Amino acid sequence: LYTAMRTEPDLLNIASDNLLGSWRTAFQPQSTSVEEFHTNDTVTVMAPLMTHTGQYHYLKDQVHRCTVVKLPLSKRSSMLLVLPHQGSSLQEIESKLAKNIMSDWVQNLSEGTLELTLPKFSMSSVHHMQDLLANMNPEIEAQLLGSQAEFSLLGLPQPFSTDQVINKVIFEMAEGGAEVQGSARGAGSPLKVSFNRPFFFCVSEANSNAILLLGKITDPTL
Repeated sequence: LYTAMRTEPDLLNIASDNLLGSWRTAFQPQSTSVEEFHTNDTVTVMAPLMTHTGQYHYLKDQVHRCTVVKLPLSKRSSMLLVLPHQGSSLQEIESKLAKNIMSDWVQNLSEGTLELTLPKFSMSSVHHMQDLLANMNPEIEAQLLGSQAEFSLLGLPQPFSTDQVINKVIFEMAEGGAEVQGSARGAGSPLKVSFNRPFFFCVSEANSNAILLLGKITDPTL
């Protein structure tokens, strides 16, 4: 994180978040096996895939050609997993995320028994926030970080500027959880949903639905 730092700025803002996810309902290690993950139509890698059968809130969206599954991480957060249907691509799903599609998914979820399979995965990223803000709105970037920024309340005797704002996030998901769910309720065979190809995920706060993290997994072995 510190390799990109420069010594000239008056103020350097660094935020580092380590998120070790823990499913509220546990995936058991003995149900994890090495299986195929299809990174695209022609390339397959072998990766540890976790499996759990239980009650989940999910949606099969025939309009956008994807399956959505909600997984509780804790009482305060949850994860939304989005798997494109066969013949549909992750890029098609991503192009529609600017609309209120995620809130529509959440509102239309229904509960059912799933045999859910997904890979163990981890990801990390480093972002220079001034570049992101400038791409979103140059005026906002100038007010927060540029020449128009106001930092007098920090008590420094002379004007100064912020040259860098760096944010690093590390996110990891594996087996384990807060509780072990008993036998799945309901009659009949569970619906099998396997995240064995690229998928999108969103971690959000439970009460406000504020988005904490967005990401996609295209190769869990990387």
